[in-house]
Amino acid sequence: MAHKTLVAIADLYGAIRMLDENCELAINLSLAKARGRPLWEVLAAPEYRDAMRTAVLQAAGGQPMEARHGRWRSADGRGLQVRWECSVLRDSVGRVQGLVVTGSEQPVGCNDAVPKEGAADFRRIFQAIPGLYLLLLPDLTIVTASDAYLKATMTSREDIAGRPLFEVFPDNPDDPQASGVSNLRASLDRVLHLRQPDAMPFQKYDVRRPDGTFEERYWSPLNSPVLGKDGRVEWIVHAVEDVTDLVLLRAREAERISFDREQQRLVERLRGANKELAERYHERNVLQAELAHASRLSELGQTMSAITHEVSQPLTAVESYLRAGVRFLDRGETAETRAAVLQAIAQTDRATKTVRRVRDFARNNRTERNAEHLPTVVEEACALVLAGQASRGVDVRLQLDPDAQHVFVDKIQIQQVLVNLIRNAVEAMHGAANPVVTIASGQPAAGMIRVSVTDTGPGIPTDIRERLFQPFVTSKATGLGVGLSICRTIVEAHGGRLWADDAGAGGAAFHLTVPAGE
Repeated sequence: MAHKTLVAIADLYGAIRMLDENCELAINLSLAKARGRPLWEVLAAPEYRDAMRTAVLQAAGGQPMEARHGRWRSADGRGLQVRWECSVLRDSVGRVQGLVVTGSEQPVGCNDAVPKEGAADFRRIFQAIPGLYLLLLPDLTIVTASDAYLKATMTSREDIAGRPLFEVFPDNPDDPQASGVSNLRASLDRVLHLRQPDAMPFQKYDVRRPDGTFEERYWSPLNSPVLGKDGRVEWIVHAVEDVTDLVLLRAREAERISFDREQQRLVERLRGANKELAERYHERNVLQAELAHASRLSELGQTMSAITHEVSQPLTAVESYLRAGVRFLDRGETAETRAAVLQAIAQTDRATKTVRRVRDFARNNRTERNAEHLPTVVEEACALVLAGQASRGVDVRLQLDPDAQHVFVDKIQIQQVLVNLIRNAVEAMHGAANPVVTIASGQPAAGMIRVSVTDTGPGIPTDIRERLFQPFVTSKATGLGVGLSICRTIVEAHGGRLWADDAGAGGAAFHLTVPAGE
């Protein structure tokens, strides 16, 4: 009767990784309980553990080992007489991967050589090796495969044994670039002719799934001949190292690097575009500031003739009061002299304020926005426009909301807008019977204040209504048509709006909104 063969596989330190079914039954211990424990503790009876430990570690160190006898543990507790030996497992490039212990049960007390039919079942050992191995005949018929190979190829031993290699593992017919079969066939041909191992660079293989589709894998094969006594090739061991994860990882890394480079190029282009945009925006602001200043000086030139008259009036009054004061002083009339001097001082203050308003309006300084008193801003703008004969007869009405007293603005710029709107309103009513300019304020929305300038003139001509705020569009014979365009730019820079519509009395109404201030 054939003796049972017991097989155990361990790592280089003797820790168990696999027990075959015969071994589990013989020692009455499952693989789950034995995994990771030393061979000598699991297999040997207590009195033989030290001897097995020494022999196993010597074999792991490369020392040849002859078959030995020893007592192994058994289900009945009396122990098994076993003839056993230990050898090393190597991978496709010859590196030691682990240890294989094979034993054969012997009758108690028997120390004879193991009968031939009880020799180690190397086919079963081959199948249990933790690696991807395929055993081929010289005609490339499959003999058997390791369990790991079957799992990787999603096949079973019964389905592939005895069949031609490339019938079982063909190329993907849907991939015209597939070269796995041709490259493997060339390597196997070299093994058969040269009778030497042939290492292949990693190859792309399409492994057929059970449903007939294909899965892309990358393998690094080593084909090694097993020679007979006559030197001919009897078998070919096809060993495979699966490098799919490494290849895919490198591909993803290459894609990431490419993506990062493209992102960097886009970022550099965006930075360049932002820089160019910032430069153009700065140039635009400079040009707008210069244009606004030129417009302000133009408005100032138109205002100077009226301002001259406005200033001459208090100066003439000052002279008159001072002359009267001298006369009063000569007559000893002290009270009258004092009253005349006070009147002269008041007229001097009036002239000083007028000059100061003109000076501030002419400045080209970029002032910061501040909380300003809206009635003061409006009144000063009115004084700049309405001084002199040009505005005589115009009825100016202020309807300022007492709850909208403060705005957060650049005072000079907003006054420039109001001067432009008020002057346009006055000029539009030239020759009208009852010219009225109404300046009103209100709060259309939270955080904003609206200022409206309404006149009783002929209204906005229909031919320029849609283009009213475009540069160089004007209804004046001598105008440049840049005032309203600049005004809208100033108001929008404050976060507000400037628009126009028809007034109820037939004139025009211009409205602007600016941020409210505390």
